[in-house]
Amino acid sequence: VTFSPDQPGERSTTVQVNASSGGLTFNRTLTAFGFGSGPKPAVTATNISVGTVEIGAPVRRTVAVENEGGEPFTVTEASGGAAIDRVNVLGGNQTFPGGETQVEIIVNASATGSIDSSADITTSASDLTVNVTGTAVAPELKTPFSDIDFGDTPVGSASQQEIELNNTGNATLVVEQPSITGDNADSFRVLSGNQTLRIAA
Repeated sequence: VTFSPDQPGERSTTVQVNASSGGLTFNRTLTAFGFGSGPKPAVTATNISVGTVEIGAPVRRTVAVENEGGEPFTVTEASGGAAIDRVNVLGGNQTFPGGETQVEIIVNASATGSIDSSADITTSASDLTVNVTGTAVAPELKTPFSDIDFGDTPVGSASQQEIELNNTGNATLVVEQPSITGDNADSFRVLSGNQTLRIAA
């Protein structure tokens, strides 16, 4: 009887022995078992959620690639799908039995909506996949009008108009200090709102 395991882990089977002699019959049932020694990669999480993230704002998550087998393996490549900026192998890429290698997944969505992607990790023993989900949101700046009409203003006097800013998106809008540019800039001045503003969704 030989034992040739095709993957790591414990294997067992039954061996049936039948014999006869002089009208006597003998039956014996034996249990054969062994343990296949080899690398066995596994990730600590096959599904991760980044929750709600703003587009253009990278979010990092880390998973561990563990070796549940009896021989070392090497992480040879790591890549990501849509919305995943990159996948980094942290530290050494050789993983010994009982050890682990940290892999960092960086999500950086470029469009709003659901995130449904995956990170692929290739090892010298087998390939692994980590599913990545979440929701990407973004603010949206809207003004009721595109022109500010001061009408006729006597020379030497001043007139005022208010600018209304609205956030129609689903994330907080950060408004930087407004500035006056273009021709005749010295005839105009910002009286208020000359500071960073935060407008909730």
